[in-house]
Amino acid sequence: MNELAPWLLNPFREFVSAFSQKRLPGSLILSCANGLGAEFLAASMAKHYLCHAPAEHGPCGHCRSCIALENGEHPDFIRVPATETDEVKQQSGLVRTLYDDESKEHASLQRYVRIASLRAMQERIAESAAMGHGKVAIISDAQLMQPGAANAVLKTFEEPPENTLIIMVTNSLDAL
Repeated sequence: MNELAPWLLNPFREFVSAFSQKRLPGSLILSCANGLGAEFLAASMAKHYLCHAPAEHGPCGHCRSCIALENGEHPDFIRVPATETDEVKQQSGLVRTLYDDESKEHASLQRYVRIASLRAMQERIAESAAMGHGKVAIISDAQLMQPGAANAVLKTFEEPPENTLIIMVTNSLDAL
């Protein structure tokens, strides 16, 4: 697969080999420093997994599934991103955001993987695959899950539904 960076080729080849030998686990964790391509590797793995005619080198790029992924319209592909929220501050019994009456300079945006997003992912992967082949969920910035969110997804991550692949992407296994 030519578009992968050289340092991502071996992990991708291992994935393709495990997939073709039907010994791929239902869940994976990809961990590497920010900017080294873990998200791109996860997306490439998802494309290969969902491809209707995968080749030895990677996805075909021409089937209905590959085209739907390229267009961002694949119904069996779920991405769970971390989202930004305003930091909430408690003052005199009232909860308010820092943007209410302080300048944006003093506000702190926090990024989290939301428990609601993870629960929505769990509902979607429990359904039948729309394209009949399988489902893939990528949880980006998995190290940003709060304990409640991590606990909510743990059982699903350990035992995903049949024909489902869950990929967690993190820049810190220790934080995860």
